[in-house]
Amino acid sequence: MLPIMIAAPHHLISVAEYHRMIDAGVFAPGERIELLDGELIAMAPMGNRHFTAITALNRQFVQAMPPHLTIGCQVPVVLGDQDEPEPDVMIFHDRPGKPVASDVLAVVEVADTTLAFDRQEKRPRYARAGIPECWIVDLTEDRIEVASDPGPDGYRQLVVVRPGEPLRIPGSHVALAWDQVFRR
Repeated sequence: MLPIMIAAPHHLISVAEYHRMIDAGVFAPGERIELLDGELIAMAPMGNRHFTAITALNRQFVQAMPPHLTIGCQVPVVLGDQDEPEPDVMIFHDRPGKPVASDVLAVVEVADTTLAFDRQEKRPRYARAGIPECWIVDLTEDRIEVASDPGPDGYRQLVVVRPGEPLRIPGSHVALAWDQVFRR
């Protein structure tokens, strides 16, 4: 006979509680954690190719941005009472404090080992929060999934763009330089 397994209750935390934990020094310096649905999620370690793509995107975005927009590289965005993910790159209107969803023009998740998680867990949250555009840079297929037109059930538009195809950097009139993003 198999033992009966009963799920132990777990405590969900709010963004405010999470911020108090950060301020109190609960987490080790450099510990990579994000808050999703009130749960603390350990972020996957970053490989060389992931790092190269983030760095290339960040460089291009910073050079393309008008002065009223800011680029954040792995900075948190408050999406609601229990969600504070840290996209790899984010374009937002700067103001005091952490950005909230209404400040954000676009988020970018660079994915290889985290591809399914970014598609199924993070992208829907960004859509529900109303973030206009979400890119998933798919390092396994060398392509970018551009999701737009957010709604409560997810993004209503999804376009897959491959190297060489034109792709405008959100908030600018500059096209993405593909060769830098998918370097090996």
